[in-house]
Amino acid sequence: MCGGNPILGCGFEHDGINATRPRSTRSKPHAPTADEVRATLERVSNQDPEFADAFTVLATTRMRKAELLGLQWDDVDIASGEVHISAAITDAGTCCIMLPATRSRLL
Repeated sequence: MCGGNPILGCGFEHDGINATRPRSTRSKPHAPTADEVRATLERVSNQDPEFADAFTVLATTRMRKAELLGLQWDDVDIASGEVHISAAITDAGTCCIMLPATRSRLL
C-alpha cells in the first residue's frame, strides 16, 4: 500500500475529488521512412512549390515547425551552409509570440 502517494503511482481523494493520476494514452510519434518523405515531397512540389521548400528544410534539418516559422534571412548563411535558429514562433492561444531559440544547426 502506498498511502495515497502519487509519486508511487497511486492517487488519493480529497474533499470528494479523486486525484488519481490518469494513465497516459499517448502513442509514440511516427517517424516517416525516407520513401514516405520522398513521396510527400513529390506531392507537395506539384501542388505548392513554396511549401515544398519549407517541407524540405523541415525534413533535412530536423528543425521544428516553430523554428522554421521564426526564421529570417539574417539567420541564413548560404556561403557557410548554416542556419542560425534565433527565434521560434508559437501559437499561444489567442496570439502568437516569438521565443528565443537556444541552438544552431547546419544545413
